[in-house]
Amino acid sequence: MLPTSFSDRLNKMMELKLEEIARDTKDAFTGDNAEANSKGLIHSSYNLGLYQRRRVQQIEQRVEAVLACQKRLISAVRLPFNETLASELKAQSEEWVTPEWCEQSVQSDPDLGLMKDYKTGFREDTLQARNSALKKASIEIDLLVDELRTQSTTQAPVNAKELDQKFKILLSPDQVKKDFNEWIEKLGPVKGHIAVLFIDLDKFKALNTKYTEPRIDQDFLPDAMNLVESFVRVRGEAAKYGGDEYVVILPNHDATDAVAFSEKLRRAFEQHKFVVAGEDVRITVSIGVGLWPLHGSNYEEVLTKSSAAKQIAKANRNNVVLVQAASEQELPLPKSGLSPAGQKLAQFLNEQSVNADEGDPILGSETVLTRTRMTEEGLAIAADELRALGWVTTQADGSKIGFRYIQPTIFLFVETDPALKGWDPRQDAKTVAQTAIEMDRQSLSPREIAESLKWEPRRLNPAMGWLENRGFAKFSRAMGSSPYRFTGMFITPSTRRLASET
Repeated sequence: MLPTSFSDRLNKMMELKLEEIARDTKDAFTGDNAEANSKGLIHSSYNLGLYQRRRVQQIEQRVEAVLACQKRLISAVRLPFNETLASELKAQSEEWVTPEWCEQSVQSDPDLGLMKDYKTGFREDTLQARNSALKKASIEIDLLVDELRTQSTTQAPVNAKELDQKFKILLSPDQVKKDFNEWIEKLGPVKGHIAVLFIDLDKFKALNTKYTEPRIDQDFLPDAMNLVESFVRVRGEAAKYGGDEYVVILPNHDATDAVAFSEKLRRAFEQHKFVVAGEDVRITVSIGVGLWPLHGSNYEEVLTKSSAAKQIAKANRNNVVLVQAASEQELPLPKSGLSPAGQKLAQFLNEQSVNADEGDPILGSETVLTRTRMTEEGLAIAADELRALGWVTTQADGSKIGFRYIQPTIFLFVETDPALKGWDPRQDAKTVAQTAIEMDRQSLSPREIAESLKWEPRRLNPAMGWLENRGFAKFSRAMGSSPYRFTGMFITPSTRRLASET
């Protein structure tokens, strides 16, 4: 029999996975519709075909998600082999994609909010997708169980890790420190990173005072610790650090990965409904992020830096702050979540692109290193951060820096140029769409729109970039050093729909 804790953990993991799958499916379906509309394919039967294709994919994704969660759990809890394990895991997979669920999804989809008649053969397609996905999962499960069988006969028992003494949910601080040092030994030769997150519950003292410590210990803290553990599981480890603080360590996480993970955890707390003494409670967290070896040569040094960053985050609450270098007094983007190196690179690129009205600069890595005086490692981290935000594109190579050329996008200018402060991308884009419709032509040049609005290229380019990015218009791109990012704008039904919105 699978342990009850295994099934409970799987259920919690799948809740997050299903939210992610539903969101991705909805976004993909919306994108399909936008693309179809831009091509004039607006018939309901075409939209239904798009929906059915995404729905079949969602069934496959659901099976894949169950298998991925099972693998993570088996590794995390070191599930022992037994003769019925394979059949139990397969039955567990089938429970998440029952024929009844597939049949129900044919006619009513709660994720997309659609109620439609289905085309002939769609029921067969969904069941065929289910059977095919479960067959693939079954093969993976058999291989997984065979591996466990081999391990059970060849490996010595592994010592259990020391848990937090009071709640037995997270690890003890000593265990986390010990594992951190072991990871240093493993990652040192390949120059990997270990992220250290210092997490503080905002306004926890007020919560403790209102409901009393025994009630908080009983109703709130176990739920909060389980929420942290569900995110950290397999990716790293977490320990309770004082009454309202937690420490998370994540091996092989660079600055971009660590900040992205922290943001997901911050949003999870922000959206989670805790129940204390029968009452709904909301709470946020402030997170400081440090990296080994960038911010310290050992655990204590990185933890101290992460704690200091956490204090900065706590000044505004519900915030994530990456460790700032002590020597950096004037930071250009203090609330961006970027490291000092990321802010420095963004500022440099924006300064170079004041002549972006004559074409966005494509800069070589050697030029950037020389003129910013950044280290190769600092530039690599900064470029990764800006790329993750969509502020730059790069031509990758196998060097230590990771790119040969770097080019800013319109979004870097929008976020870093003081002249564009307060820019509303949707409103500017809507204004462009309305102006284009009023000119009553199927295609027109950006220069014509700029002259009509009396806008400079630096304002018009981001607005048109927003229209293209969201699928509200089609464009032909400019080449060379034109001050305009595009040479032509083509009106679509989506352009007209945006222009007519009130």
